[in-house]
Amino acid sequence: MSVEVRRLEGDDEFRAFLECDAISFGVALREAEVPLAGAFVEPDRAMGAFEGGRLVGACANLSMEVTVPGPAPVPCAGVTYVSVLPSHRRRGILTAMMGRLLDDAEQRGEPMAVLIASEGSIYGRFGFGAATQAATYELEKAHARFRDAPRTDGALRVVGQQEAATILPAVHAANRAAVPGNCSRSEGWWGWHLRDAEEDREGASPMYHVVHEPPGGGPPDGYVSWRVEQRWAPNADSVASVVDHSASGPGVRLALLELVCHLDLVSTTRLRAFPVDDPLRWALADPRRLLTTSVHDMLWLRTLDVPRCLAARSYRVEDRVVLEVEDVFRPARGGRFALDTRDGVTCEPTGEPADLAIAAADLGALYLGGVGAAVLADAGRLRPLRDGAVGRATRLFATDRAPYGDTDF
Repeated sequence: MSVEVRRLEGDDEFRAFLECDAISFGVALREAEVPLAGAFVEPDRAMGAFEGGRLVGACANLSMEVTVPGPAPVPCAGVTYVSVLPSHRRRGILTAMMGRLLDDAEQRGEPMAVLIASEGSIYGRFGFGAATQAATYELEKAHARFRDAPRTDGALRVVGQQEAATILPAVHAANRAAVPGNCSRSEGWWGWHLRDAEEDREGASPMYHVVHEPPGGGPPDGYVSWRVEQRWAPNADSVASVVDHSASGPGVRLALLELVCHLDLVSTTRLRAFPVDDPLRWALADPRRLLTTSVHDMLWLRTLDVPRCLAARSYRVEDRVVLEVEDVFRPARGGRFALDTRDGVTCEPTGEPADLAIAAADLGALYLGGVGAAVLADAGRLRPLRDGAVGRATRLFATDRAPYGDTDF
């Protein structure tokens, strides 16, 4: 029986969409989550794969922006809720849904798509590459001594959940525009996040929030949110887990982190999904004390309009490089493109010989500067076609800091 991928129609199909996702990920669909999901998912961008009128696969796009080096905001499709029922695996349904999602993105004029991958082996064949990484750190309070006091003349203030709902979204929206790799967050995203359901805390406390208020008044320009895992053995030995943070600058950020690393009754602070090159390490009197417990991929990126994507970001050096982009999943989106950064930035199709060849997925990994061209070449993922091309591309796509974002979707 054939499978049709189409937009959802009505509440019953939306519920089947959510149930498919829950079954595929091995979790329970809680009744309280249905209206939250309805506010998060855009009705005209939620789709299902139907066989004989029954939904057997789910997928959706979100209307988002991602910050690229410059920094500059670029619209993108945020791919989410991708799932196929266990009874219908390995029948080409995922491939059909991914094609439909990318069609939807192109029809809306979005030059790229991004996602958070549940498994690292799935999305490369659809042209997505791991564009950013994030790390989890742990720091014992006994060793959380800063080399210099964080420099901010502002004030830190605890806010409750209701006030946080009015402050945190605006702070994040203002600050994420300066951080390549950071994504926009919709009102629906914040509704889900700040609901802070007990079932999502893994036994820890509710979220607590502190905001930074700049000197002289004005709206807050930073915040940190955390939970506490209570431990008494018999003395207090609790763990504070930072679940979200945003700051307008390094002084504000370090002031917020200093607070959360010195909480009473807490012996260890866990920093989840933080930058892989976090300055916190070098702000400590003893940098070795910041332990890296894991490093993982975060944002996966796929270019749909190569010239538009490459022309949207800034570059470190002036050069002209011709890329041969090999796009197996959408061959019409591949081709040969001349990237010229010598007088402004332009990128146009060309028929001249290429300097190097790269697959669409690896261009997605390279695009934000999360991995260097030389590393991809040494891994066999980038093929030089002219002498010196790898070094030139390495310098061209390099960024001052690793791209970073912590928005899950």
